[in-house]
Amino acid sequence: MQCIRWLPACALLLFACAPVRPTPPLTDFIVAESPQGFVGFDFATRRQSFSGTPAVGTADWSSLFTGDNSSLLHLDVRTGAVLDTRAIPAGLQPVAVSSDGSKVALAAPQEAGRWPPVGRTSSRIAVADTSGQAPPRVFDLTGNYEPDAFSSDDQTLFVLEYQPASAPDRYYVRRLDLRTGAVLAVGSRSKTAVPEENMRGTRHQHVLSPDHQTLYTLYTNQPDHLHSRDLAAGHTQSNGNVYAFVHVLSLAEGWAFCLDLPQPVGMGSAEADILALSPDGRLLFVVDRSSGAVVVADAEQLYVRSTTNIGGDPLADHAAAVVGLDDTLFIGLANDVVALNPRSLAVQQHIPLPTSPNALGISPDGERLFVASADALYALDAGTGAELGRLPAVGVRAIAYVSP
Repeated sequence: MQCIRWLPACALLLFACAPVRPTPPLTDFIVAESPQGFVGFDFATRRQSFSGTPAVGTADWSSLFTGDNSSLLHLDVRTGAVLDTRAIPAGLQPVAVSSDGSKVALAAPQEAGRWPPVGRTSSRIAVADTSGQAPPRVFDLTGNYEPDAFSSDDQTLFVLEYQPASAPDRYYVRRLDLRTGAVLAVGSRSKTAVPEENMRGTRHQHVLSPDHQTLYTLYTNQPDHLHSRDLAAGHTQSNGNVYAFVHVLSLAEGWAFCLDLPQPVGMGSAEADILALSPDGRLLFVVDRSSGAVVVADAEQLYVRSTTNIGGDPLADHAAAVVGLDDTLFIGLANDVVALNPRSLAVQQHIPLPTSPNALGISPDGERLFVASADALYALDAGTGAELGRLPAVGVRAIAYVSP
């Protein structure tokens, strides 16, 4: 009887004395985008490691490249320190970098997001070898061109050609052969010959697939656009029903495909739309904050799987979304983050915030959610929403990379 009477007390004593598992210290490193360029935040040291650097980053975010007058600077992504310097033609700046960082495409400065772009009848594009084993190769092209991305084998530079060159109102995706200097058309996914499509509107956001083989670009606000497949079918006018689509460019095989998005996506402000890819590259999510529309598409078979609406804000002028390891979609709203089930698209969690989110990011293990506001960067427990830490951060509009 005595043992029976004492067992509950012993159990309570053992429970009270059991060690409480401490919260692991934050060691995440964040690369964010601001109007002045990339910014680095190191939670391990609780400081901002570098700021305001207009640059392009490698696919694995191990390096940044920026321009300084007639020099190409190779920067350490953790500190912003200059690792190497290469001579480049004056007046050009980095626009695109190959997946492995071995080549950087340079062009005349353009105002980011400007539409229509500046008119010009000739374009100078240079491709720099970051190892320094060869001087930059310069391509002087007749027409209005801008670098977009390198092919997987680094033998082709995909470029945008703006037409008419002196007063652009549309553009085409082309291939610049880096061996011959020839500008060629981009093929179709079906491998059949189709008319080239011209694009109008806002090229809003790039997302690279995890295997670095495919580039997804969100285009919005262009109801007059005609896809190659429409042109091949003999259509001469758009039906005006598609205001947004994802341009899918195979960097490995050189074909392009346009995945149409259903209305009302793209009918509001372009800044209110965002593209997010699942960590394994299978699912593509598009969120339109102005209408509340959410679209999930198969990123491999290229079709829309399902849609939902979480309630819109017609005055929204930005959007924030990120996908977790289990494909949960996190979306920033006015003063909270909602988590959507990837299969049903039902809201499964609300995380209240002390402020409005400008950008979202997630740790590689899916445990920590990062939220950028107007003046701070928060680290939250992705499961409970509990705040784990914060750093001062002004003007962050996107989180490009999170490293443990």
